Amino acid sequence: MAAGLTTVAASLNGAVRSIIAGADGGANLAPAHVLVDQFGVPLGVAGNELAVRNRTVVPAACTGNLTLANANQPQSAQQAQASPVTIILYNPDNAVDQGIGAAEPIWINAVGPAAAASGGSSIKLNPGASIVIGPIVGAVSWVAASAGHKIEGYTLT
Repeated sequence: MAAGLTTVAASLNGAVRSIIAGADGGANLAPAHVLVDQFGVPLGVAGNELAVRNRTVVPAACTGNLTLANANQPQSAQQAQASPVTIILYNPDNAVDQGIGAAEPIWINAVGPAAAASGGSSIKLNPGASIVIGPIVGAVSWVAASAGHKIEGYTLT
């Protein structure tokens, strides 16, 4: 499964924000996230489900805090788990969805506290970028320059 997710990860940076129309029950159209393969073809999506190797996986919200409480202070996007999970994190591409004045990058770290700096083990995610991490059992931290910055995060078990 890890090799397949690595392939998906390569496509996710631009494609996870591919928008499809999904009915929200009120005859309105609502955007939905789509995971795609390396060719940009959506993986079997029906509602909020993802077909993975002949089984259906429903993404769940990450167990950490997806709104940054304090500027430049790392916090957990996903708490440590007893069983391995795969985590998908997305840094929204605009200030409105990020909940701040101007869109900014975030930094992610799966081995320690995230740091907003080059080098080290933190990974920079620019606005509009996403990342797939796992499967892992450890916590994943993130940090940004502005308090109130919002990200999206999902787990797959």
